[in-house]
Amino acid sequence: MCIAFEYIKCSWYHGTMVTFMKQEKNVTGIIAYLEASGPLAHREDFTTLLTLADSKERQMALDEASFIAKFLIRTMGIMRRIGRDGTGYEQLAGEFTANIKRVRHLLRSLVEKSSDATRLRFTTLFLDVTPSSLDNLLSLCDDLMRYKNWRLDDERGDRAHS
Repeated sequence: MCIAFEYIKCSWYHGTMVTFMKQEKNVTGIIAYLEASGPLAHREDFTTLLTLADSKERQMALDEASFIAKFLIRTMGIMRRIGRDGTGYEQLAGEFTANIKRVRHLLRSLVEKSSDATRLRFTTLFLDVTPSSLDNLLSLCDDLMRYKNWRLDDERGDRAHS
């Protein structure tokens, strides 16, 4: 399944501008590449996000969510290492909270035009403000961080294209 398009050419056809698109990513290939290092925590939901990133704006939202996810996972590790009494913990906790809100907003924007079932699933699993939703969101963030690393490798040319 190929999704996420890059708009590469515009031309006029009978008085209407037509945009031609180039398919950019193969969802199955991306999932296979990411799972080569171990299973994704939320494979089905992550696949849904990749599929929903079907426009430039939505792809940008997914990219930003994956960037923030990487920050969240690394920040959480630092916070655990230094502990609540450690220097800078309060500042990290504030940034962590603000970025949790931001990633929830981005995920909500990605699923807003999806089916009712998908919106309900994402709301219940990741977007509600409950301890279990936060745990699920953080494990999804780990999947998103792996995707971010895949994107960085792709930009640097460190791997074969999927």
